[in-house]
Amino acid sequence: MNYIDAIAALDQCGQHTINPGLERMQAACERLGHPEQLLKCIHVAGTNGKGSTIAFMESLLKANGSTVGRYTSPHLHDLRERICTNGQWISESDFVHAYTVVSNACADLGLSYFEWLTLIAFVHFHKHSVDIVLLETGLGGRWDATNVVTPLVSVITSIDYDHQRYLGETLKQIAAEKCGILKKDAPAVIAPQNSEAMDVIQHVIAELEIHAQVVPPLSSEIALGLKGDYQRQNAALAVAAVRVSREQPSKSDDDFDVLATTRWPGRLEWTSQDPPILCDVAHNVAGAKTLCEYIKTLQHCGNGEVAILLGVMSDKDALGMVRELSAIANRFYCVSPNISRALPAEQVAKFVRACDKTAIVTTNADMKRTWKGPGILVVTGSFYTVAEFCAAL
Repeated sequence: MNYIDAIAALDQCGQHTINPGLERMQAACERLGHPEQLLKCIHVAGTNGKGSTIAFMESLLKANGSTVGRYTSPHLHDLRERICTNGQWISESDFVHAYTVVSNACADLGLSYFEWLTLIAFVHFHKHSVDIVLLETGLGGRWDATNVVTPLVSVITSIDYDHQRYLGETLKQIAAEKCGILKKDAPAVIAPQNSEAMDVIQHVIAELEIHAQVVPPLSSEIALGLKGDYQRQNAALAVAAVRVSREQPSKSDDDFDVLATTRWPGRLEWTSQDPPILCDVAHNVAGAKTLCEYIKTLQHCGNGEVAILLGVMSDKDALGMVRELSAIANRFYCVSPNISRALPAEQVAKFVRACDKTAIVTTNADMKRTWKGPGILVVTGSFYTVAEFCAAL
C-alpha cells in the first residue's frame, strides 16, 4: 500500500461522518496495546482558539528542547498537517506505516474517518517516542475520539455557539460537552467564560475535585507572533498549561520571547500585501466577531475599504456571521467551496442582501485571479474557503 491508497481507503469512511461514542476507540486502543496510555498529553477543547493555543504551547515546549507531537484538525492544504512532530508533517511513509498498523488490528470496528486519524496519530507518536503530545478535540469533548487519554493537563478555551446540532442549543449544554475532557486526576487550565458556561465548568471541577485555574489574558506588552488581541488569551492558556504540565519548573516557561515566533496558518494571515488580502478561518459567529474587532484596527489600510469573500458550511449560522461582518464591509463576494457541506453561494448572497449589503456570487478561483482592490479583501467563513482560495492558481 502507498500513501494515495491509504488516503483513498480513509475517504471511504466519509470525512464528515460523526458517530458519537467512545466504544470503537476503546476497543481499537485495546487491540493496539493502548498507545494512548503511553503518551504524555495536553488535551485541548473549546469552541475557538484551540489550534492557536496549541501553536503557542508548541513554541514554548520546543524552546525547552522537548520533542512535541501535535494533533489538530481540520487541515488547510494537506491531511498530513494534522499529525506533526516539532512542526514537521508526518511523512507519507510514516503515515502508511501507522495506517497499516491500525488497519491490521482494527479494520472490522467500523471506525469513522476522525477515529482512524486519531489512532494513526497515537501509533505514530508512540513509535517516535515524542516527549509530549498536544491533542486537539475534533468536536465537543465528551464523545470525541481523542477523549481516551488521561492528560497531564486539560485545557478549555473560549466556549460559544457552534455545532449545536451535536452539542446542544444552549451554552450550558455546549459547555457540558466540552467539559467531558476533564479528568479527576488531571489539573485544568480554563479561559474566562460567559457566566452560563462558567457555571457548568465550576460544577464539573467541584464534582471531580480538580485543581483548576482560570487564566486571564497576557499583558499587551508581550509580543506575540499571532495577530489579534484575542490571541493574548490563547497565549496565556498555553503558558499556564505548559507550566502545570511540568514535573519540575523550567526557565523556558517564562521565556515569552518565543511566543513572538509562533505561526499558525489561516489565522489573521496576510497572504498578499499588494493588493492587501487577509485570510482568516473564522467559521462561527464568535469567530466573525473577533475578526471584525481586528479589522476595525486596520481601517487606515487599503483606503479604509473592506470587501469580504465569504464561503460558509451549511451547518453554520451563516446569517449570524453576515450580520457581524456587515459592521466592517458593504461588499460581499459569495462563494461555495467544493465540498458537500458547503452552503450554496446563492444562499449566502440572500443572507447578505437581507442585511442590505451588496452580494456578488463568484468563485474562489475567479477572485484569486481577478482581485485588484480597491481596499482589503478578507477571505473567511470556513477552513475550506480559505484553503480553496489559497490553493487557487
